[in-house]
Amino acid sequence: MAQISYDERWDRLLQPKDPSQQPISLRENLIRSGNKDFDVDKLLCSEYGQHTIDGMEPFFLSEDPMAPSVITYWEKKGLRKERILGGPQPWNYWTIFTPLSASLPENAGRKYPLVFGLHGGGAGEFDGEPVFLAESTGYARKAAQEEFILAMPEDHDTPPIMTFYRYLVQNYPVDQSKVYLTGYSAGSDRSVRAALRHPEIFAGMLIGAGVPFNLEKDENEIENAIKYKMPFIAVGCLSDKGNHTPFYNSNPIDNPVPDFIAKLLSAEGKMEWVNHFFRINHIPFFSPEENKEYVLSHGTDAEQRIGMRAQRSKTWEWAGQKHFCLDYTDQEGIDSVRYVFIEGLPHFEPVNMLDLAWPFLKRFSRDPRSGSLICSQARYED
Repeated sequence: MAQISYDERWDRLLQPKDPSQQPISLRENLIRSGNKDFDVDKLLCSEYGQHTIDGMEPFFLSEDPMAPSVITYWEKKGLRKERILGGPQPWNYWTIFTPLSASLPENAGRKYPLVFGLHGGGAGEFDGEPVFLAESTGYARKAAQEEFILAMPEDHDTPPIMTFYRYLVQNYPVDQSKVYLTGYSAGSDRSVRAALRHPEIFAGMLIGAGVPFNLEKDENEIENAIKYKMPFIAVGCLSDKGNHTPFYNSNPIDNPVPDFIAKLLSAEGKMEWVNHFFRINHIPFFSPEENKEYVLSHGTDAEQRIGMRAQRSKTWEWAGQKHFCLDYTDQEGIDSVRYVFIEGLPHFEPVNMLDLAWPFLKRFSRDPRSGSLICSQARYED
């Protein structure tokens, strides 16, 4: 395959939320997000890299996320983009994408799935990546293709998420049986937190970055979630700066992270949270020692690369990047947990993350009255 020429859009500067910090280029941001084996030039001059930068087109139209050119861009895709103040803090905006079809007379009474897309980084005034960057990495594109309402808050702690949820239910045509949490990095942690506190509401999750964890562990919340189940798909990257893989190892961290993150990314920390969610989804699980012994002696290529024993595994290639997949079926015969890790990518939202996640998640819904989980297709075939 011929190498693709370097695209100068990778030199676009990212303006941080914190004015005391210096802007960095998208290329430099990728370098900081990768481990010591990450080859940034190989990625940027690949088919996958070109898909990634092309998919970020809205981000390059204007530095203003609500510029007329950006609004028009999404209208042509079939979405209305809005941004409203979601609380007393002047920085706490809610970004909402709604299918334009919702305003058509023939769709009066139609309800739409609701997907929360939580950005990476913290949830304060100067924390986290810009929502405008996150929405440009596949979330809104998928909302346009699949016609779901996309909700992206600046503050993604659980109480603000629930305030946002109630506002959307009252003012938008939300199908309350089809509400999902998605996020990348810290956004996936906040997705887990909200899901464990309100498992009766959310029908499924996307764990972006690959490891499901909650920094505020509460065993009572886990026990309660077991009553409801919480299907999820995890999408991670094999050149992530956190060196998540293989899960059976405590891997050295190539870029500095806080001590509590290093603990979570130890073999024990990763497998503890993996097993919590196997319990929640009524899936058999193994101790860290049993998992490691099996993977090293009998593991498939995908099991060895990710570092976990699976009921089924497979490997495929898209845009020149290998994808390694593990699937898990619960006691009722429903495929309810999936892990996908992508070769050669750093800690950055994969351009096909929502393409991988949405077909898996939309199989699930939840009865708004009882909270019971419903699955339209037990065996997931992609």
